[in-house]
Amino acid sequence: DGSSRDILTTNGSGALSFSKPGLTLIETKQVASGSASATAFHFNNCFSSTYDFYTIKFNLLRTGTSGNAFFVQFGSAGNGSVITSNYYARGSMRYDRMGSSGNSGEFDMLSSAGYFQLCGTLSSPANSGFRGYMDIIDPQSAMVTIVGKGIMHNSSGNNSEKYLESFACSADDGERSGLTDFRLNMGDINSNGSNLTSTTGVAVYGRVSIFGVNQWAH
Repeated sequence: DGSSRDILTTNGSGALSFSKPGLTLIETKQVASGSASATAFHFNNCFSSTYDFYTIKFNLLRTGTSGNAFFVQFGSAGNGSVITSNYYARGSMRYDRMGSSGNSGEFDMLSSAGYFQLCGTLSSPANSGFRGYMDIIDPQSAMVTIVGKGIMHNSSGNNSEKYLESFACSADDGERSGLTDFRLNMGDINSNGSNLTSTTGVAVYGRVSIFGVNQWAH
């Protein structure tokens, strides 16, 4: 019957086993710059009732010079689509220039079309982007929440233009539930609190991994 605080897991083929709580890798996508696209990091059916919490590790870069910020979107159909209307996401972000005591600040973000704005804003050449991690809390509940940190690097050769950014974004309570899909992308988004209803995702590449978090009942 296992050991104290073990959990029972399945391999999806009928075999059960006991394991300790911790991170379980669900899926990794690694995309080269030559295969970059606006939907390169779309994950279908990555969220389920198996886990309440998920951790995302990301290193996302753009191939071009447009797409000033990092955002995520959710879906519920398992078919490559995301929710783009009647879905409020409210967030805030704090940024600090790395290696400098100045150039710090914050901004608030709002979308009524399901754009969870997290990091930004880039202003420099191609092959710049964001790397970091985030926790996604209860994507199948009535209020999904994202909390995390990222480093914005305006270019790989400009070490004076790196920013540490702490972000949080949450859907309105009771508006959506049963989210199963997830997309990470970059696009031109607002950084002044105005409502974002649409944006065009740009071609991105890099690597993203999704982990489910096992927990035991108290």
